[in-house]
Amino acid sequence: MPLTTAAIGLVTDPIEHAVDERWTMAYSAALGDHDAVYVDTSRADGVVAHPLFAICPEWPVALASRDQLRERGLTAEEFPRGVHASQDCHVYRLICPGDRLSTRATVVSIEARRPGALVTTCFDTLDQDAELVCRTFSSNLYRGVELNSVGNGDMADHSPRTAVPASPDVMHSLSTTTARVSPLAVPAGLAHTYTECARIWNPIHTDVRVAREAGLPDIILHGSATLALAVSEIVRQFADGDPHQVTRIGGQFRGMVLLPSTLQQRSWEPLEDNNGRIVPFAVDSDSGAPVIANGYVVLKK
Repeated sequence: MPLTTAAIGLVTDPIEHAVDERWTMAYSAALGDHDAVYVDTSRADGVVAHPLFAICPEWPVALASRDQLRERGLTAEEFPRGVHASQDCHVYRLICPGDRLSTRATVVSIEARRPGALVTTCFDTLDQDAELVCRTFSSNLYRGVELNSVGNGDMADHSPRTAVPASPDVMHSLSTTTARVSPLAVPAGLAHTYTECARIWNPIHTDVRVAREAGLPDIILHGSATLALAVSEIVRQFADGDPHQVTRIGGQFRGMVLLPSTLQQRSWEPLEDNNGRIVPFAVDSDSGAPVIANGYVVLKK
């Protein structure tokens, strides 16, 4: 049955997480990123989490938000048709072991697209001092799902909602520069390892039977894992290995990643603007098909 715009404004209850070194180190290790800033607990300042670690506490909140969509027209049959379309993560500071985080989600936009209904959700993660640590705008496309619009009086919430920010416009300027090409290795067991280390479980990433029932040829890698691999490479190449420089991460997911494979990442020299240094990037499969398009990592000036 059709999804309705009455779902705009749905807000989840906050979910709390206690972050420890075991979790943050496991996340980085799953990516093969063993930089000391993530894993050397003898450092004077201790370790920090990978810049994309916020996806971990966001996951159970995402599930709660999707459950709410079932109350606004999404059926059990339509639910598995959702695919991760894009991610835009605003990093206000890196998450650290010892943090007590509280994350909630708000549906901020639902649009009809040719392939189906595009739902954009805003995740806000606050620390123990009620300070915003990370804000993520994540879009999911529900393939083949129709959308019915309703009047404002039927919306789930009348309060003002956070506007979806525009992505940096960087790809138009890349024709004048040469990309750095880097291989990204995706070992056969990465989907299983990432699932457990990130604590993000979706059986299409680990269970062949479920993946094939969903219309996939085999298990596929999480989009967030592919994005995190790209971020690690950019931090190494353009931020002198310092993840504290990362303030924003985004991109559009265009294709599946089968395992094992070797992806090709193309990164361009940073573009300066008022927000910092923007590193554009793209990731292609080993066959040359796009996996992540219009990617960007914003670094502090």
